[in-house]
Amino acid sequence: IWIFAYGQSPSFETYINPIIPGDHPDPTLTKVGKYFYTSGSSFNPTPKIYRSTDLVHWEVIAQPVSASWPVYGDEPGGGIWGGHTVYYNNSYWHFFARGGVGMFFVKADNPEGPWSEPTAITSFAGLPPFGQDNSIFIDEDTGKWYMLTKAGQENNCLLYTSDAADE
Repeated sequence: IWIFAYGQSPSFETYINPIIPGDHPDPTLTKVGKYFYTSGSSFNPTPKIYRSTDLVHWEVIAQPVSASWPVYGDEPGGGIWGGHTVYYNNSYWHFFARGGVGMFFVKADNPEGPWSEPTAITSFAGLPPFGQDNSIFIDEDTGKWYMLTKAGQENNCLLYTSDAADE
């Protein structure tokens, strides 16, 4: 009989993968101050935001989108796709897709929440609705926001996300 146990050393000298057990596809990573944040696709379960100070020991700190959100969808492939948390202008922003519906964001003053209701991001003329598995970049020099996403295309698209930046 084989018994497997997972645990993390309190030091950086050793650690055991997986660092976050379970199915957590499409992870993103953001650092704000001394903390690292990660999230990603959740599909049917609601998304979670994890926090760490060392990239090895993680704790769930937030559920940025409620399962009661009417667009959420509790069917195969439902839920949230490709969540990414960023920090800008004293607020935390969590960007995500609802597969086949579009891109959204929620906002909070603290990473633990409470989080706002989801706000849709408008697609640009000539492009299909935003895809999933996004990555957000904020140019600190100009204050402009950019989103890199698949957008349902063969190649990735770089888009200016003025909806979020204008708030």
